[in-house]
Formats: sequence, C-alpha cells, structure tokens
Amino acid sequence: MKKKKVFLNVRNVVILICIIITIILIVIVAITKATNVKIKNKIIGTWTTDGNTIYEFKKNNTGILILPLTKYTFTYKIKDNTLYIDFENENSTDSEYTYKIENNKLILDGTKGIFTFTKK
Repeated sequence: MKKKKVFLNVRNVVILICIIITIILIVIVAITKATNVKIKNKIIGTWTTDGNTIYEFKKNNTGILILPLTKYTFTYKIKDNTLYIDFENENSTDSEYTYKIENNKLILDGTKGIFTFTKK
C-alpha cells in the first residue's frame, strides 16, 4: 500500500486561512453579543433620582418613565455605552444618553445634563 502524501499547496493554505478567519469572526461576534446582554441585564430594574422621577427598564426593551403627575411608556435600545430611549408619546422628546452603571448607580449623560439614578 502506498501512503498518500499531504502537500500544503497554495489552495490548501488559502482554505485554511479562510477557515481560521471565519472562526475568529464568529468568536468576536459571540463575545460582543454576550457583553451587550450583560450590560442590558444590568439596566433592567427600577431606578430613581429622588423618589419622584423613576425609570423602569424591562427585559423586553420597554420601559416606563414615572413622574408625579403622569407616566410615559417607551422602548429602549443599548449599543455600546449609549442608551437610546424612544417615547411612545410623540409630544415627548426621545433621548440619547451615554451611560454607565457603577455601584447600583445609573449615570446618564445627555444634552440636558448628567443625571444619577439609584437602583430600587
């Protein structure tokens, strides 16, 4: 019996490189999605500044802004360290914040200032 020789020709090398690049891209996408899920899960809950202004973020990317005299429902999206809030009521101003969570504090930095909320 003759043994087959395996040659690393150019074609095989190109195929191998493509497979390696594909695996690396899949790993990067998986890590990015897992990181975004962790960040999103940290924001889920009820946050207040003074007991009168309350943001409630739910798992399904919806939420409620509760003020003393009214409530506003919204949807939200998180991308990197930016929080986008889209209010259902068209008279309300949609918001975009750079945000971070530190020690049960939600810090929103937007065009109208910096707001710090404590998790309830």
